Amino acid sequence: MKDILKKDNKLIESKYSLTKTQLRFFAFMVNKIDYNDIDFFDYESPLKDIYQILDIKHNNKKELIYSLRELTSKNIVLKDNKDEFEMCNLLSYVRVKDGYLTYRFDKSLKPYLLELKENFTQLSLKIIFSFNSSYSIRFYEILEMKVKQYQKYNNEDILKFDYELQELKEMLAGEIDKKENIIIPKSYNRFTNFHEKVIKVAYKELKEKAQFYFEYELIKVGKKVKSVIFIIKFKDNINIKDNIKIDEKVINENEYDRIDSLIDYDYLFIHYQTKDINSKRQIMIKANDFIKYCVEKDKKYKDYTISFMRYIEIGNNNNWNF
Repeated sequence: MKDILKKDNKLIESKYSLTKTQLRFFAFMVNKIDYNDIDFFDYESPLKDIYQILDIKHNNKKELIYSLRELTSKNIVLKDNKDEFEMCNLLSYVRVKDGYLTYRFDKSLKPYLLELKENFTQLSLKIIFSFNSSYSIRFYEILEMKVKQYQKYNNEDILKFDYELQELKEMLAGEIDKKENIIIPKSYNRFTNFHEKVIKVAYKELKEKAQFYFEYELIKVGKKVKSVIFIIKFKDNINIKDNIKIDEKVINENEYDRIDSLIDYDYLFIHYQTKDINSKRQIMIKANDFIKYCVEKDKKYKDYTISFMRYIEIGNNNNWNF
């Protein structure tokens, strides 16, 4: 299974409330999409994989049906402003038969999952599955989006952003009632509960497990918190990629991103015993050169990590000019 999935940035910042298991399941399903398709198809997955993802005892079909019914009933608010309101379900169809789950995405999600050319973010399925909190997953996606924008535009202002408190609550915990109003769980009406169970939980888990995390500042009007400012912080092993920009000659940025996602940098760091940040950065710089070469020359390889290592060997014998 490939590790990368893609979402339009508007989908990342849309308003919905899913459990950790539901978010993992949705990421697993999105991972199956061919992003070059112009329409959704019926996608199939073996039930044994679904039981594992949903953390359901094998062959407990009743619990599986319950989980699927819960997921298909979930709404997502794509647009919510004074001029426009747009809402849809995540899935429009599911079927369990002959050991397979068949599912179909709601067609309203097409602009947010198919033919993504710009304003989208690549996410790691492995990282999503590492989190124990749904809020950690949502914050990871938001931070990944901001980091990608920062790397693309080389603008540090992007690393500091804010949300109105009510907007943040609706984005992370909003449910749709029968009148299509966005409601927040009553327990989160008290900021101390939202702070402890959402923001602090995500902060601690991202700082422990992710390559970047956030610090934050509460903005008050009087005694009430009105907004939250987030500042993205990098761990050492992510800084190595800062300011490594795509050459203007590389016109196919999507192909660059595709190849970049297929290179296993963690394996390279271990293989070349690059323990300090400067050595890691040198690997990243050479990988950047290699990817540009592949795009410009339209080179296709079965394993880009191994092919890059071969180019490293050539570079060592030719002053890195490969």
